[in-house]
Amino acid sequence: MQNVLSNKTITKTFMMPHSFTEMDNGSCKNMVSNLPLLFAGGYPTSLEKITETQLEKFIPFMVQCSLGYIHIPTLEEYSEPEWWPADLEFVIPFCRPKTFKGNWLEKMRELVVICYSFHKCVFLLRFCTDLASYEPATLRFINNYNSTTSLYQRHSKKLLVTFRNENMVYTIVQSSSITTYLRQQIYLAPTLQTRT
Repeated sequence: MQNVLSNKTITKTFMMPHSFTEMDNGSCKNMVSNLPLLFAGGYPTSLEKITETQLEKFIPFMVQCSLGYIHIPTLEEYSEPEWWPADLEFVIPFCRPKTFKGNWLEKMRELVVICYSFHKCVFLLRFCTDLASYEPATLRFINNYNSTTSLYQRHSKKLLVTFRNENMVYTIVQSSSITTYLRQQIYLAPTLQTRT
């Protein structure tokens, strides 16, 4: 999974390997990870803002990315990762286990932190908080036609992040031909290709 994060003079690239490494390319540092940015409803969000329903959709995608999977027909084809906590039953499809007692939203937030901590990528959660501070109307998505989308701040035209399209559309059910067609239309939408 490739996500390019821009912050003035620092650009960070996130790709597919399971390990976390840091490479120096002159003035840019590239950090390699396989975890997704937090998106909900097609927009960046933070762990503090994301809802219970949104987290229930995000966690299967996060698990797949954690395991190194990108192109999986459905979000129900994955196995229990080694970082999964012993006190939470692993179920497919992901949902609140019948045996779970307590605050489900807090447990899911904890699960995300455990995953990102295991992969030494907690900085991504902080970056997601920064992205979520932008109002959706101030953001511009541009399809790069290479399975990635770049996110810009409209006013300054500053590149905020480039990410794999799956990061933005993982909530679309991918099992039917109709939703596959709709997903392709999202990738090819003319409003995503126009630059001003």
